[in-house]
Amino acid sequence: MPRHKKNQGRGFKNRRLAKKHLIDLPIASVSTPAAAEILDVSVRTMEEWRRTGAGPQFVRYSSRCLRYRIRELEKFQEERLVSNTIEAARLAV
Repeated sequence: MPRHKKNQGRGFKNRRLAKKHLIDLPIASVSTPAAAEILDVSVRTMEEWRRTGAGPQFVRYSSRCLRYRIRELEKFQEERLVSNTIEAARLAV
């Protein structure tokens, strides 16, 4: 009988899985690694955005615990939605 591995990571390996399980919660929030996967960026990028204030808003529960709300991640994506490269260049400035 094979032994099943427990989910050792806190992040989601699949964005659809993250949304499927968390989007229905009243105030769904995820860790930095999970937020990075949802936005398809590195954890380091999330940390840099947090440091400079360029990224999505987050909730800090303590000095070592913070979470990103799913709705804030979606809002962050919507604010950066473009239809052509000229608009994209304006966002980059």
